Amino acid sequence: LPVILQAIRQSRTITIGYQKFGAEPYTKPVDPYAVKLFRQRWYLLADNYERMAVYSLDRMLSVTLTDQHFEPRAGYTPADHFAGYYGVMIDGTPMEHVVVRAYGKMANLLRTLPLHESQRELESRNGHTDFSLDIRPTIDFISELLSKADGLDVLAPASLKERMRGILESALKRNP
Repeated sequence: LPVILQAIRQSRTITIGYQKFGAEPYTKPVDPYAVKLFRQRWYLLADNYERMAVYSLDRMLSVTLTDQHFEPRAGYTPADHFAGYYGVMIDGTPMEHVVVRAYGKMANLLRTLPLHESQRELESRNGHTDFSLDIRPTIDFISELLSKADGLDVLAPASLKERMRGILESALKRNP
């Protein structure tokens, strides 16, 4: 992490040794833009000369600071890269208007720790509160919703509700 942070501050290219789960290791030069902490893991957002990519630091085998400096992309910001997403999974999932219903203490949890910057409270009555979010529902977001399933329902869109139902049904089939 210290080498990566130095490279970001100095706009210097790094060479990373990297190994995805179940794949062969490789070495690649990248231009680092930002680091992000998500679910107890650090991630690097970097230009790998093909696209902007996210690399998990715990899968890095090595990091070497080079003497090569790079010019950051004009007008590009890491915040723009992650806009609309929850977590680090950036996969082109389309933006959706999501409505969730929180019951009991879950409503207070969502008020004090919103799921996303777009979250808005719609109404609160009869022991539940409805919230809306404009977000790209990737597996990172779906996993977060599933972790709160004992106090939260998805009301819309129907496709997200069905996707979550399918995940839960698959889990039940594995564990009869």
